Amino acid sequence: MNKKHANPFTFFRPASGPAIVLDMLGNKGAADGWIAVSVPKDKRIHRKFSESLHFLVKNHYAGFKDEKNTEITLLPKGKIVYVRTKILRSGLLSEDKACLVVFDIPESKRKLRRFLRIFLNECGFIPIQKSVWISQFDVTKILSDFFAVLDFEEYITVFTILVDKNRVN
Repeated sequence: MNKKHANPFTFFRPASGPAIVLDMLGNKGAADGWIAVSVPKDKRIHRKFSESLHFLVKNHYAGFKDEKNTEITLLPKGKIVYVRTKILRSGLLSEDKACLVVFDIPESKRKLRRFLRIFLNECGFIPIQKSVWISQFDVTKILSDFFAVLDFEEYITVFTILVDKNRVN
């Protein structure tokens, strides 16, 4: 029986309120640690911001440090969505270069392997083999830092490679 696996994380629309707030939090440093929360003064924007923040906290994309709700950080699920957004917004490499992700993840960590394949596919990477993926996005540093933060670097290597256009069919 061929069983289709569910996506381990679901992304929300890129232009939605939660996506915008998540991106803003990540850009301000919430992906790396705790940051102070400053709520906009305008009543309409304040309401939308608060609703989006509540959605992110309720769905475990972000978390507050204490009951006072003065400092916030991105949780692992939020970091994944934030990095995916950064990848999709990053520029392209020159035509003679590509970003190559190679991984060797043991069978005992098959969930990690499945997560990584889904994540790379969602980020626009193309599989060359099951554990070798390629992309034109200039994301070598973003991915290397991301995998280091998640403590995956012992299984995953990210390269920027030169592509010989004369040998590609």
